[in-house]
Amino acid sequence: MMRSLYSAVSGLKAHQTAMDVIGNNISNVNTTGYKSSSITFQELFSQTLQGATSAQDNTGGSNAIQIGLGVSVGSTNYNMESGIIESSNGVLDAALDGDGYFIVSDGSQNYYTRAGSFSYDGEGNITYGNDGYYVQGWQADEDGKINTNIQAGNIYLDRSMDPSATTYCNFTGNINSTLENILKLQTSEIDIKDTNGDTDTISVELTEGSAYNTWEYTLTAGDSSSVFEINNHPSTGSISGEIVLNNDGTVSSFTTDAGDDLLSNALTLSIGGSGPAVTIANHTASFDTSTTALFEDAAGTKESITADYEFDSTAKLTAEVYDSQGNSHTLYLYADQVADNTWEINSSDVDLTDASNVSLDSNTITLVFDDDGKLVSGDELELSFTPDGLSSTQTISVDLSEMSQHADDTDLTAVYDGYTAGSLNDISYSDTGELVGSYSNGYSKIIAQLAIGDFANPSGLLKVGDTLFQESVNSGDVIISTAGSGGTGAIKSSSLEASNVDISEQFSNMIKIQRGYQANSTVITTSDEMLETLVNMKR
Repeated sequence: MMRSLYSAVSGLKAHQTAMDVIGNNISNVNTTGYKSSSITFQELFSQTLQGATSAQDNTGGSNAIQIGLGVSVGSTNYNMESGIIESSNGVLDAALDGDGYFIVSDGSQNYYTRAGSFSYDGEGNITYGNDGYYVQGWQADEDGKINTNIQAGNIYLDRSMDPSATTYCNFTGNINSTLENILKLQTSEIDIKDTNGDTDTISVELTEGSAYNTWEYTLTAGDSSSVFEINNHPSTGSISGEIVLNNDGTVSSFTTDAGDDLLSNALTLSIGGSGPAVTIANHTASFDTSTTALFEDAAGTKESITADYEFDSTAKLTAEVYDSQGNSHTLYLYADQVADNTWEINSSDVDLTDASNVSLDSNTITLVFDDDGKLVSGDELELSFTPDGLSSTQTISVDLSEMSQHADDTDLTAVYDGYTAGSLNDISYSDTGELVGSYSNGYSKIIAQLAIGDFANPSGLLKVGDTLFQESVNSGDVIISTAGSGGTGAIKSSSLEASNVDISEQFSNMIKIQRGYQANSTVITTSDEMLETLVNMKR
C-alpha cells in the first residue's frame, strides 16, 4: 500500500519538474537566441518479491516478481535547431544562419551564445549583455587585413580613419583617336585679272584627307580653257593637290598631285590659255593658315582665298589626390597628339593645385598606341610635388596601361588610393563576420571579424544564464573558426535569431503533463482511501 503512495509522489515530483521545463520554455518564447528544453522520464528501481527461476526436469522456469517504486527525471535535452532570423534596428546585431555560436568573454572565461545582440561601450569595445561581456574575434590591421591564425581576443570599433597619402593613380578609359581638326574656308572663290584686263573666276574645294591632319584641294577656273602652271607643269581647267598641317596650324607641306611644291615654286594662271600668267600662290616657306592666304591675286584684284584652322589636340587627365595630412589636390595631365597614334605629356604642362615643385620623372612622356588602339609605350610615369604647408616631397606612381585610343568620345577615369580623415558613420557585417565601417570621407574598411565557436555535441553545453552556454566535458572542446567555414553558418547583419520555442508543442505537452499529474494525485487519493478502510476495520 505504501509503495503506491511513494510511486505516486515520485510521479507528482517528476510531472512538476516537467511543468517547470514547459513553463521556462513558454516564459522565453520571445528571448533572443533561446533554445527550448525537453524532459524525459525514467523508471526508478524495482523491489523484487521473488527472483526468476530456471526450468527444471518436471517444471518450467518462472519470471521474477518485481514491483516498481516510481519515476524520476531521466534527462533534460536542448533543442539546438536554429530559430527564425528576424531583422532588427541594431547596427551591431548579428544572427548566425546555420551552426555555430558567438563567443564572449568576462576576461577570464569564454562563453557561447546564439543571441547576437551586441553593442559598444564608451571606449568602442564591442560588448554583449548587461554585464558587458567582451565579444571575441580578430582586429584588423591598418590595411584592413585580418590574421585569423592568432588567438581570438576582444574586438573594438575604430571610430576614426586617419588620412592617407596617395601613392598610386591609375587612369582607365579611352582617348578619342579622331580629335577635332578643321580647315574651314573663309572665302572659296576669287576673281583673277591679268595685265591685259581679262578676268576669270577661280574656286577651291577642300576635303579632309585620309592621312593625319591633311586636306586635299581642287582649284578650278571658271574658264575651262584657262591653264594653271607650276614648275613648267601645265594643267588645263583645274589643278589638285594636298595640304599637310602641323598641330599649330602652320603648313608643313603644300603640293600638287604631280608632286610640285607650292612652298618653293609659284603657281600661275593663264586666262583662256593664252593670256599673261597671273601668280596666285607664291609661298617661300611654311606659313600659318590663320594669317596667310592660300591663293591670292596680289597684283590684279587683290582678292584672296583664306582658311581658318581649328584643332583641339589635347586630352585632359584629371584626378583628385591627397597628401599625408589628408589635404586634397586636383591633378591635371595634358596629353597632346603629335602624330597618328602618338601623344606627349610634357612635365612643364602638369598642373597640381596647392602644391609646388611639380614635375614628372621625364620632361616628356610619349604615349604610343598600336593600330588596335592599345597603349604599347609610355604606360608609366612618376609625379613628384611638395604640398603647400608641408616640407617633404610626395611621389605618386601614375599608370596609364589601361588607356585605349579608339574613335569614340574621350572618357577617362582615375582610380587612386589616399583619402582625407573621416569619422565612423555606419557599420555592417559581411557573410563571413567581417565588421565593415563606413566613414564620412566616403571610404570603407574592415575593422574586425567575429570569431565563431562550434562543438561536436552542442547539446552537451551547460546553460549559465544570460542566454549563455558554457562548454562541458560532454560537449567536446570548442572549435574556433570564422562564419561560413568549418561547417558554421553565415552572418546576417542587423538581424537577430528568435527563440525556437514552439508554443503549440508546449501547450500539447502541458496537457499531457497535466493529465499525468492528475492521475498520480488520484493514485494518492485512492491509496489514502484504502488505508482509511484498513484502519476502520479495527473498529
